Amino acid sequence: MNITAVDSTANLFRVDSIYPQELLAEFAAIDHLQTDWRKEDWQAEYPRRRLMYAPDSIYAQFENCVQAHLPLISKNIGLDMAACDTGFWLDLPGFSMAPHLDNLGVSSSMQIYLNVNDSVLGTVFYNPDKSIRYHSPYTENTGYIMINGTQQMHGMNNLVPANSYRISSYTWFYPKV
Repeated sequence: MNITAVDSTANLFRVDSIYPQELLAEFAAIDHLQTDWRKEDWQAEYPRRRLMYAPDSIYAQFENCVQAHLPLISKNIGLDMAACDTGFWLDLPGFSMAPHLDNLGVSSSMQIYLNVNDSVLGTVFYNPDKSIRYHSPYTENTGYIMINGTQQMHGMNNLVPANSYRISSYTWFYPKV
């Protein structure tokens, strides 16, 4: 696993190679469109599915992998994390998300892209002047860690194309208090 700050602000990090290749290969063989799902809280108007899964599923293996990496993630981003939860988002054709700030209840998070698709489908982060700070390219087994704040504007500007989908793991981190 590699975690690298995207700039000197050190509240946004590029992440790659968090998941083992064997797990990704098994994941790629699944028809995720057939996985049980629900609408994501606060995002019901988007063509996004929050995948539901059993504790013995491949999705749980991904979640366990993130939990095993939690001490290393904490060390690399300079935050002492108590715990984390991982969910899986399946973004359908037509999905995009305008630039926004996350709910301040989200202290920090990590999104890792899990399928092969066009690199423009990644998340874009903005400077306060609305110029692009960083584009996290949509590449399998890469993504970002974001420490939330009032300047952490981000979005996904390009539509997921027809006959395609974007799937990612999304982890919420909970700091020690």
